[in-house]
Amino acid sequence: MFTFHSAEWWRKFWGKTNLVEVTACYNIDDPKGIWMPWAKGKQSHSDEGFLNADTDNDVALVVMAAKKKGIIE
Repeated sequence: MFTFHSAEWWRKFWGKTNLVEVTACYNIDDPKGIWMPWAKGKQSHSDEGFLNADTDNDVALVVMAAKKKGIIE
């Protein structure tokens, strides 16, 4: 789980670069509900086991968009 981070973590991480302006950053509702149908359809069911093991609902899917600084609109 060390590679999974919250939307706020990603916003701060991208912000540290000072290269982009984050224009959107939020968690998608029901990430396991979105991921599970795909996981069940795979030949390997490792994702399904991973999602079922997340009993604390720590898994998140994050939407992020950014605009490169210095670009004139």
